[in-house]
Amino acid sequence: MLRHENEVLVATEEKRVVGTISYMVDNYALPIEALFPEELKEIRASSARIAYIGSFATIASKHCTRVALLLLRELEKRSYAIGITCAICVVHPAHAHFYTRYGFRVVKEQKTMSGLSENAAAVLLVKDNVQTNCFCK
Repeated sequence: MLRHENEVLVATEEKRVVGTISYMVDNYALPIEALFPEELKEIRASSARIAYIGSFATIASKHCTRVALLLLRELEKRSYAIGITCAICVVHPAHAHFYTRYGFRVVKEQKTMSGLSENAAAVLLVKDNVQTNCFCK
């Protein structure tokens, strides 16, 4: 039986949710298996343990970048504590710049995805060496 280790982190401000981030520890059954099979195979071959960032959102405000950074830092802290060595995420190309500013690297950009609209696109990003390179410098 496959078992996912999932966690959702929630940022609040004055009893109001202002951001969330979730991750799942890889058990060779990630939701992105069909989109990036070869890339995942390579990443797995070079990393002991992977965390897949499934969702990440903040409310639009003057503090959204600060909230995003705090959530990424906490995710890194928790990931490191359970032996994660690599974090991956799939985002729309318009959002890839945010992640690359904080240590992620683009592995592959998928221009079209079968079964989805012709405008759909995704970028696979990887953050190597979670324990030694903070997401947010």
